[in-house]
Amino acid sequence: MSNSISGSVGVTKEHRISRKIPNGYQIETEAGAAFLSEKEAGAELAEGDTVNAFIFHDYEGHLTATLTPPFVQAGQCDILRVKAAGPMGAFADWGLAKDLLIPHAHQSHTLKKGEYAAIYVFVDTLSGRVAGSMRIDKFLQETSDQFSPNQEVELLVFRQTEIGYLCAVNQTHTGMLYASDLMKRIKVPMKTTGYIQRIRDDQRLDLTLRRPGYQQVRASKDVLMDAILDAGGFLDLHDKSRPEEVKERLEMSKKVFKAAAGGLLKEGKIKIEDNGLRAVENE
Repeated sequence: MSNSISGSVGVTKEHRISRKIPNGYQIETEAGAAFLSEKEAGAELAEGDTVNAFIFHDYEGHLTATLTPPFVQAGQCDILRVKAAGPMGAFADWGLAKDLLIPHAHQSHTLKKGEYAAIYVFVDTLSGRVAGSMRIDKFLQETSDQFSPNQEVELLVFRQTEIGYLCAVNQTHTGMLYASDLMKRIKVPMKTTGYIQRIRDDQRLDLTLRRPGYQQVRASKDVLMDAILDAGGFLDLHDKSRPEEVKERLEMSKKVFKAAAGGLLKEGKIKIEDNGLRAVENE
């Protein structure tokens, strides 16, 4: 298997029309001649024209071209819905008429129809065909020097471990969200925005969902104000509330809660009372 996307199969690239053939066109690709149907082309094409086409193998093993790319291409990962499962493996909806095969060897658990799973798309080096894998960490890099602390990144949570959740970071690397650091509930699979908490000595990435510094407090003020208003203008959380209760109800730490409340007080949006926080406009 390979996560290389240097070839033409599994990705959208510009290709040249080599000739007109019955019911369609022949496209020249690095993997050989591919068929583009007249219906798929949507307009009359001539020899020498170029098209941006996604190349894959149809059910009979023939190279086929489409001008409508799938949700996810080779070298990328996303959350896909399983449409069927059987002896060959599972088949996921990825936006093409031909579903994406996820072989049993690439399933971290046996997939079932209707299930959603985090899938990495790759081109198998033996068959040359596009396939999917739940073993995302086998394809992504574990170490990197291209990130910096506090950098915002896009995360795909794909596996729960004893210490937290393993994530794909910007589609290229893996990183760890530690359970002890989480202020909100995480499920597998899910996509979310995160931040680089630190880069370890071994160049592996530790992740967090908490915004760095002032940005975190600013966002937490909005969350807190919304919670106060949703509660009718008075929220029964205060300086003596248990940290666990604050975390459960607001998905933030007690420290961030106090900073956010202080910020709203300075802005004149709330009053701090002995037993909670009251919106000024609801007095």
